[in-house]
Amino acid sequence: MLNIFLKVILIFLSADFLTGVYHFTVDTYGVLNSKFFKNSVDPLLLHHVDPLFITTQSYWQINGGMYVFSFLIFFLSLFFGIQWELWLLLLFCSNGNSIHKWSHAKYENIPKIGRILQKLSLIQTKAHHAKHHMNSFKGNYCVMTNYLNPILSTIKFWELIILSLKTIGLKPVEVYKQLPK
Repeated sequence: MLNIFLKVILIFLSADFLTGVYHFTVDTYGVLNSKFFKNSVDPLLLHHVDPLFITTQSYWQINGGMYVFSFLIFFLSLFFGIQWELWLLLLFCSNGNSIHKWSHAKYENIPKIGRILQKLSLIQTKAHHAKHHMNSFKGNYCVMTNYLNPILSTIKFWELIILSLKTIGLKPVEVYKQLPK
C-alpha cells in the first residue's frame, strides 16, 4: 500500500514537472495568434496581462488542450500495454491548469477541496504562484505544487534549457512585446 501511495506522489510531481515544461515552453517560445495550439497558447499568454483572465474560462477552455495531448499519448500507449501509472499521470497533467486557475481565483471561487488542498500545501498556493507573476514570468513555471520550483530555480534548470536550445539556434521569443497593453 505504501508503494502505491509513493507512486501516486511521484506521479503527481511528474505531472507538475511536465505541465511546468509546457508552461515554460509557452512563456518562452509561444507566439500569440499562432496557427498551432492557439486555443492553448493564447489564454496562457493573455493571463499575464490580466491574471484574472484564467478565472473567466471554463474547465474545458483551460484544460482541453492538455486533454487532446493526453488522449494522443493514451491512444499510442494502447499499442504498448496501458499502465495505471500512465493513465494517472495523463489525468493529473490534463487537470493541471485547474490548479493554476485556483492560484488566481478569489478565495470564494475556489472549490472547497481546492481551498483545503492549498491550505495543506498539497497543491500550489496563491502566494507561491504569485512569484511567477512578480518575476517577469521567468521561473516558477510548475503550477501544480510548491515543491519543484525552488529546486529547479536553485539548479538554474530553465536557464540551462534556454542556453542549450540557443546552441542549436532556437532563441526565446519576446512574447511580452506581442501582448496587448
